[in-house]
Amino acid sequence: MILEIKVDLADIYNDGESDVGEIIEDRVIAEIAKAIRKDIEKETLVKISARIAEVVDGWILEEINKFTDRKITITDKWGDPKEYHESVNDLLKAKFDSFLTEKVDKDGKTISACGYGSGTNRIDYMIEKKAGEYTKKVFDSMDAAVGKAISKTTAEQLTEKVKTLVAKNIATITGGQL
Repeated sequence: MILEIKVDLADIYNDGESDVGEIIEDRVIAEIAKAIRKDIEKETLVKISARIAEVVDGWILEEINKFTDRKITITDKWGDPKEYHESVNDLLKAKFDSFLTEKVDKDGKTISACGYGSGTNRIDYMIEKKAGEYTKKVFDSMDAAVGKAISKTTAEQLTEKVKTLVAKNIATITGGQL
């Protein structure tokens, strides 16, 4: 069985104004325009994102510079000025310069109150802490080694003494005859 179907596209797309070639041409042009539009959107989005990042980075840097360039006054708890700094950078530099020489308590925390003989410098505290940790480690290992040696020597001597006493007792019981 053979079945032949013939379709006249002009009858299907016959709206009286366009033919099949124009319809296909319009659809091809629309698809090409759609693809080009997507590519342009992607490129534009990348360019816009880069520009926004550049502007935001510049603004953030400018704000940070404004913050770090302003004058700083350190006050006591009543609001009386104690220190003046030309910028935050100067304040940070002064803090880093004095960090290792600040007085600290036994836990390494900065001492806010001053008093005779209270606290030690941070660098001295850090050295003492590390030296203490090292000596504790060394003494602990020495203590363990000495303990093992004493235990071993004591066990050997005790064993020898027990053997000698047992041998004497056996000799006494047997009348010296083994």
